[in-house]
Amino acid sequence: SEPLEQKYLITNKYFIKIINDLFDYLSIEYTIIKNTLLGQKIFNGVNIFEEFNEFLIEKNNIKKLLKEKDYLKSNYIDLHFIDEKYFLLETRIFNELKTYAYIYIFDVDNDIITFCDKTNQVFNFKFYDVYPIQKNKFEEFEVSVPNKIDIVLKQTGVKLDYLILKSNKMIVKKFMEEKTFV
Repeated sequence: SEPLEQKYLITNKYFIKIINDLFDYLSIEYTIIKNTLLGQKIFNGVNIFEEFNEFLIEKNNIKKLLKEKDYLKSNYIDLHFIDEKYFLLETRIFNELKTYAYIYIFDVDNDIITFCDKTNQVFNFKFYDVYPIQKNKFEEFEVSVPNKIDIVLKQTGVKLDYLILKSNKMIVKKFMEEKTFV
């Protein structure tokens, strides 16, 4: 896929910051997950190829987040609780660009963390692959990441040894900038 336009990257970054600050304020321990985590690993920031962001929180935090639904709504953030499996947060940034995030909810049983994503795919992690959660640099702020980033990425289907980060638009643009035409 093609990289997102800069305005969408900025929108995603601001929304990640808003969610990060909300979780910190509510004392909700979380981690970024899946392609959002991949963006942090590769770019130390927003995944330039993804339109949405993904987070992971423990099930015991559902009530904390639901209590803030009116506050979020008054700040133009819609919170939807989908099938008791995950939250969908939606907002418009700069009054025009819609952005959204998935917040997956996990259970812990016998040191195994289990969650279901928006496609109903089930993921299982060893407890200590995720915990202790750490803060890592993400653009100009910090976000929470799992203890063993590479293992968590591989378990969510990311093939770290086979990533193709190529944009035909960028290749053509670079070619055109380097060539002089008479």
